[in-house]
Amino acid sequence: MAKPPKRTPYTEEHIAGLGNSPVDQERKKELLEELLGLLFNGKGDQLSFYEKRFIYNQLSVMQDLDENKGILQKIREILKHKDLDDLRFMEVARDYWRDVDGYTINYKLKIDREETIRQEKLVQKTVPISQIEKYMDMEVLNKHYKEWQSALDNNSIRYSNKLLDRFIIETKQFRKNFIRNNNQYYGYLWIKKEEKKLIIRSKYFYLVGVEVFQNVDHFTIQIGPYHVEYNIDSYVHIAVRHFQDGIGNNDKSHFQQDFAMRKDVKILTKIFEKANGHNLFDNLPIDNLAGKLVGLLFEFNEQAYTIWIQKKKSGSHLSNEFYQIDTFYPTKNPEEIKLYKQLDKIEIGTITNIHSKEVPLAFYKGFIEYKRPNNILHKIT
Repeated sequence: MAKPPKRTPYTEEHIAGLGNSPVDQERKKELLEELLGLLFNGKGDQLSFYEKRFIYNQLSVMQDLDENKGILQKIREILKHKDLDDLRFMEVARDYWRDVDGYTINYKLKIDREETIRQEKLVQKTVPISQIEKYMDMEVLNKHYKEWQSALDNNSIRYSNKLLDRFIIETKQFRKNFIRNNNQYYGYLWIKKEEKKLIIRSKYFYLVGVEVFQNVDHFTIQIGPYHVEYNIDSYVHIAVRHFQDGIGNNDKSHFQQDFAMRKDVKILTKIFEKANGHNLFDNLPIDNLAGKLVGLLFEFNEQAYTIWIQKKKSGSHLSNEFYQIDTFYPTKNPEEIKLYKQLDKIEIGTITNIHSKEVPLAFYKGFIEYKRPNNILHKIT
């Protein structure tokens, strides 16, 4: 008997394009019913991560708005479905981002039912967390924490899933460095608490990566004449090393605004599309620096960022050459800033950030060649 054709998931663009008009609201309802049908018929593995997020978000809104106890109970049961477990974890991880044991987190954002109905748009308010709710939240966090910790502690397994394998390897190294850097300054209990936070955030960003790379293994960003890959290696390194703000002494600079891992590649693409018209990258000698890193600096919303590019080889006999974003972070290293201040600053204009706000964009005309012990500054005239 022939297998049924493989289902094609709805795209992120299709779902995100559904607005708040009566027609779109009806289409959202139909789409939710269709996707729930797959979930209830044991076909959750046919749903994309984005479709599962759509289900979870829609039901969460309904949970906050509906007052019918029977319907509320049914929604809560669906939200506990095993195929939505990762979405539940991600929601709880965001609520307890700064304190994964929950001791200092006593409030969370929920939908304000009265104001949402009155204004005909979603309005949130801060509400107290009950003890039973916090208990259930901690159950979710601790379950995922123990599973991810177990994977990190197992040194005998390599995973065929590249994203998972890279996350485990990178998180292991980052955790090792973190413990080494803090052991002489802090006590055992403090280090274990921060380590738990690190592990939970690693699992969270892994799941974001599942969504980002569910249909592709890399994105291409045009930087001058170069087609540069933002791939799984780029994503994992940036997520593990530079989105850990507030975790002890880990000697890395961290993103705090304007960028989010789910949207990083889209914003970087827009930034370089805007900058390419100014001919800033035509003379980058990346081909002459094979195996070395080339650092570019730009200012976005008056914060400096460094992005490092490298020419790499892969495939049989290393015959496939390509360019890759190795890392990307807010520039806070005084030595890097000192180097870039010697370059001409070119104002590019404005660009929309993740908060849909127009913010200024500028590039520095030159690059840094990564070379120990002292990086080398190159001006481009």
